[in-house]
Amino acid sequence: MTVLLRIAWRNLREHKSKTIIVGVLVALGVLLLVVGNSLLATAAAGTRVVFIENFTGHVMVRAKSDTPVSIAGATGFSMEDFSGPRLPHYPELYDYVSRLDGVRAVNPQVPFFARMDYSTPEQNKGAFVPVFGIEPESYLRMFPDAVTILDGRFLEPNEQGLVLHRVIRDQVRDQLEITINVGDRVKLQSMSQAGGMRIREVPVIGLYEFAIEAPAMDGMAFMDVHTVRDLAGMVVGTTDVVPIDEADTALLDTAFDFDDLFADPFEEETTVAETAAFDPDALFDDGEAFDLYSRIDSGAWSYILLMLDDTGATDATIQTINERMAELGWAVEAVGWDDASGGMATFVQAFQILFLAIVGIVTVVSIIIIMNTLVISVVERTAEIGTMRALGARKSAVRRMFVLETMCIAVAFGAVGMIVGLLLLGVLRVVGLPAPNAFFEILFGGSVLRPVFSPVGIYHAILMMLGVGFLSSLYPVSVALRIRPVQAMQAE
Repeated sequence: MTVLLRIAWRNLREHKSKTIIVGVLVALGVLLLVVGNSLLATAAAGTRVVFIENFTGHVMVRAKSDTPVSIAGATGFSMEDFSGPRLPHYPELYDYVSRLDGVRAVNPQVPFFARMDYSTPEQNKGAFVPVFGIEPESYLRMFPDAVTILDGRFLEPNEQGLVLHRVIRDQVRDQLEITINVGDRVKLQSMSQAGGMRIREVPVIGLYEFAIEAPAMDGMAFMDVHTVRDLAGMVVGTTDVVPIDEADTALLDTAFDFDDLFADPFEEETTVAETAAFDPDALFDDGEAFDLYSRIDSGAWSYILLMLDDTGATDATIQTINERMAELGWAVEAVGWDDASGGMATFVQAFQILFLAIVGIVTVVSIIIIMNTLVISVVERTAEIGTMRALGARKSAVRRMFVLETMCIAVAFGAVGMIVGLLLLGVLRVVGLPAPNAFFEILFGGSVLRPVFSPVGIYHAILMMLGVGFLSSLYPVSVALRIRPVQAMQAE
């Protein structure tokens, strides 16, 4: 083996140009892996921390649904289903998750989508506003540093009002030429199957922006949850089953005259007394029933966010909650921050897949180029190989010689690429890589990315060095083994 190693090293020195070409490709591939993996690992960790500490907490508890809700709302994009299904058994569920070991803070929310109405008889004008219905104390206990107040203040307990995002304020000013100030009262409009059209007026008590902006949270406002429930039509009657007896179902067999049904109520045949005789309470068993079925459901929530003492306990907490929900037979599930983030985790994963695809392409191209270079080297060394075979060298010895040559290039230049990559990471950590926009801020976990060394990057780089060296030598070795000793006599 020592003799073959000396021969391999000598051949590499004699073919410097080919050695450098092959080595540079290996070094660039290793450099890309070391730096790229570290950047991705740092970005992924930053995204996770930003969302956990500012938007989602560690765990979201939500109702099971075909259109699962995220912190920004359900997947169906309309006023009717934006809040998603309500959490069943909320009082018992809240008590259960609050008592779990390691739970530091609990924060229920209701996302909604309302229209800020500035219409006049002459012109229909308005702006859509995504809203978080919250309990201020619970929200600030979980996310004390998530919100930066620019004017006014944040919501206080049991206070009705709106804390508006700067982006919405700017859009209304630029597109509708209306300036919103703290203290103004704004009219909010919604439409839902449960509550029909609802219009509520609330005061603007503050203007804010998130400490770290996220595209999925762009323009989100904060509002007292009671008003949000009112706009969303979350009334008590919509969650209860109304029993219907035989006397009620008999009405279904009644023959209706549609002309009478849509007749003009002010025709002479209809008197004012007859019109006023209709009593909505008569539809119910007692006078209080109508109020009951139109009263806002004070226990309606879309999801509960949990902040844990230990990030490492997230998976165990999710498993514990889901197992308990299965035992109780409740249609409730616990998910992690990535599911709760509403797609931001998918963006990070997409970047990782894109990076791996680029590395894969570079690796394949490197193998092809190295293979072609080695094949040319084999052809040029026909006489040498033939002479070695004529002197008694076995095919296995020739094979080991070429594999050693390739591995020497891979290890030597791979080490160079690794060292350069680590130096580059050190420089980037000191200087920092600024985020060009809000999307990269959430991806970087801040306005500047300072990459941290990733052991996975070194592991992948070593695998790439060895893999490229081995795979690129397979075909050239097969070419070399086909050279017969007689060819050495014929070669010039």
